[in-house]
Amino acid sequence: MRFQIFKINVEYIDTFNKVGDRTYVLSVNGFADQTNEEFVASRNGYKKFSEERKLETSFRYKNAAAVPSSMDWRKKGAVTLIKDQGQCGSWAFSTVASMEGITQLTTGTWIS
Repeated sequence: MRFQIFKINVEYIDTFNKVGDRTYVLSVNGFADQTNEEFVASRNGYKKFSEERKLETSFRYKNAAAVPSSMDWRKKGAVTLIKDQGQCGSWAFSTVASMEGITQLTTGTWIS
């Protein structure tokens, strides 16, 4: 069964990459023998809020009148390399990456 799941995922990867009009490609990795449900169940600790539970906020960006249509944060040096968090599913990885990115943008140096 595991091999069948792997073959289905490899076929999806090949089909996806043949389209050619995307800015990224897919490849086989350590999760290629898992279904989406298995991956989410084992790796994703995120619990989606229902629509009625979303919080309202009055936060507004300062001087947000001239917002660019797109932004490549990689070109600004604010994106770290991909890290494998294993089965951690923790907020720590995203928190550290956020802090590294904002520090790079504000000071021009990495903290890690």
